[in-house]
Amino acid sequence: MKYIISLLLIMILAGCHRQDNASGVDQVNPLAGDWAFLDKSGTYIEACFHDSTYLTYNRVQGMMPEYRYRLAGDSLQSDIDRRRNGLYPIAKVEWLGDGKVILITEFTRDTLERIPHPDIVLSNTDPVRDSLRFAGAFNVRYENFLIAKGILTSGEIEAWKSRGEMPDDVREQMEQQQNAPR
Repeated sequence: MKYIISLLLIMILAGCHRQDNASGVDQVNPLAGDWAFLDKSGTYIEACFHDSTYLTYNRVQGMMPEYRYRLAGDSLQSDIDRRRNGLYPIAKVEWLGDGKVILITEFTRDTLERIPHPDIVLSNTDPVRDSLRFAGAFNVRYENFLIAKGILTSGEIEAWKSRGEMPDDVREQMEQQQNAPR
């Protein structure tokens, strides 16, 4: 009898912690999965949240270290400062739906969007060991992200790739950054 009760308990717990395959949303941890966003400087970043750890990747810095985290109400707690012990609040979490969340700190507001077709992403691909496949998929997602946001058009991306023609607004912003006092 104890064996049956234990087995039922395990099945119930496993059922509570299942992932909805249609949406890719973890029923216990809605942050679990692969996300994309632009940081305050406009860098495209992908993040992968596992059950209790997360990591990020971008073309500028590559793979960042893996950090522990947990959601506590509307707070994201992490151990990003290794000098501190344990998990501590690093951002306020504001849900905009299953596929969108804002992480708010005193310095920035990052709007993360769930990656819609997570084929070759951080949760299932090592960007170092499988760099060609990951880089190709990353670049496609990056371009699609910029197009979806209205930042670039598919024509501008194609002109940039084939002829090296930088869109005027991108060129102007780069010139402003280069001329800004440091």
